[in-house]
Amino acid sequence: MQRRIAIAAVSQDWHKVRDLQQMLFQSYDAKMTAVQRVTSKQTKRTPGIDGLFWSDDEMRFEAVDKLCYKSYNPFPFKRIYVPKENDKSRLRPLSVPIIFDRAMQGLFLLGVDPVVESYADAHAYGFRKHRSSLDVIRDAAECMNMTMGNTWVLVSDVHECFDHLSHEWILEHAPMSKKILRKILQCGYIHNNIHYSMNEGMPQGGVLSPVFTTLVLCGMEKVLHEKYPNEGIKIIRYVDDYLFTGSSKNMMEHVLIDLREFLEIRGLTISDSKTKIVHISEGFNFIGWHFVRNQQGLEISPSPEKSNDVLRRIADVINQGKRWDPEKLIFKLNDIVSGWGCYHAYKCTPDWFIPLDDKISSMLWKWAELRHPDKNSRWILNMYWKNHINSERVFGYGDMLLLRFEDVRIREPEPLNLLKNPYIDIEYFRARQKHIHVPTSGRTDELKQRMW
Repeated sequence: MQRRIAIAAVSQDWHKVRDLQQMLFQSYDAKMTAVQRVTSKQTKRTPGIDGLFWSDDEMRFEAVDKLCYKSYNPFPFKRIYVPKENDKSRLRPLSVPIIFDRAMQGLFLLGVDPVVESYADAHAYGFRKHRSSLDVIRDAAECMNMTMGNTWVLVSDVHECFDHLSHEWILEHAPMSKKILRKILQCGYIHNNIHYSMNEGMPQGGVLSPVFTTLVLCGMEKVLHEKYPNEGIKIIRYVDDYLFTGSSKNMMEHVLIDLREFLEIRGLTISDSKTKIVHISEGFNFIGWHFVRNQQGLEISPSPEKSNDVLRRIADVINQGKRWDPEKLIFKLNDIVSGWGCYHAYKCTPDWFIPLDDKISSMLWKWAELRHPDKNSRWILNMYWKNHINSERVFGYGDMLLLRFEDVRIREPEPLNLLKNPYIDIEYFRARQKHIHVPTSGRTDELKQRMW
């Protein structure tokens, strides 16, 4: 059904899109899929204002029978505030719908996402099906290839994107019932038992928020193609982070003006503190990576900020684990190492990871000394540092070994055909997925097999 919706959207047969969406919203299978989505995520036990969640199969099947889009009226969100990752002193608002509303939005998502995917920009990533951060880096590297002549770069970030999305623009362009969408946009949120209305923005935590953010932010590629058809300007967008490349600083200044106008129509502004125009030889950061072109060519590495950030996270875990069993500590650290390491596993030489491993090893040595103040260095070494490849020693305990960043398998993803639609070209993406192996488990044996 989603494939048929996508084909109708590509053909611009909007009456058929609407009819197929209504059929999908009434499908029992689609309702089961929507309920399964919200009860299998980590937030499945995070209640909204009603305090409810579906804890067993009986409640899930009852919920499936209650999902009805024609009579749907959403409840207000529960507003909570969490520290921002890059600045713990600032709080980021999260809005939590009740679990029934999450399931209903998941049902609508099944019908809306195929349409948005059919019209999203080719070089837009983040909140896109079958597109990963490695595809972004590969695309960025190709955009800045030596032979293309693009030596100037504009990087920019949308200021508080979710909080300021224009309701009017979304209602005018969204491929779903305007009546239902208006209810979702204007249901507001509750904080400290006070109800607040929302005249703009979509909640961070809403199931539909990512797909409508994609819808709102797409279209800049068309603007550049129509205004600068022969200038060779390239654009890449990852969620709300923009990257433009061009042949001159003056051109990038004009593109920045165009970007401001493009976002203003959608109720958004750019973040001046995160926007800059630089020559590629100076280097710049983009989504956790550092790019610079030198005499050896284009060099890609983890940004210093992200390297320091992962060391802080690891230091926090080690400090928390002063009294943990070694197995638990290794388990927690392996989750961080595998996730961060696999994210930065594209065209990155192991030399970039060795200093990180050395610092982690130093932290763990102090952890062991505090844990065993009456033992000498030789005892600690034999107790916690096990023989590894090439007779090197690695922190471990029993059968568990700590993964090292330098052991991450540097890989290059299969080239992504940007013109393929994940809902239409299903076999293409199935074949491509067979070549992608990203470790997500915290189990050491599985991680060692996949990463080493």
